[in-house]
Amino acid sequence: MTTSPSSNAHSTFEIKSANLPLVSFLVRTADLIEMSASLETRFAKSPDFFDNDAAIIDLNPLDTQSGPIDLQGLCQLLRRYRMNPVAVKASHEGHLATATLAGLFNANEARTIQPPAQQAITQEVSKKWFEKFLHPH
Repeated sequence: MTTSPSSNAHSTFEIKSANLPLVSFLVRTADLIEMSASLETRFAKSPDFFDNDAAIIDLNPLDTQSGPIDLQGLCQLLRRYRMNPVAVKASHEGHLATATLAGLFNANEARTIQPPAQQAITQEVSKKWFEKFLHPH
């Protein structure tokens, strides 16, 4: 018995939405030498800290005056620390174009999750600001 190509295609695979835990790597300098030294200082004693974790490179914290960034070099640097860059967040169109050339997809819709302690601090600061400036005594 033969099957038609359309019925065979439906039985050989499925496409579904999925969620993936990602590490967000926030870039604050375009200087890869400085970044490499910082990564070495922070992770030298725990080389297995990352386990080929998928990573989003977030370029939004990068100063707009810092100039271009070597995204391929940054990807290589992150891979040395067992991070696997897959996407980039950037508001600068040049960075997005460079990311596409480096094989990274645009993840501007991704949100970085704050740790609970940091969320509590942010909420407390917001509450105090609100009370001070919008409801002065």
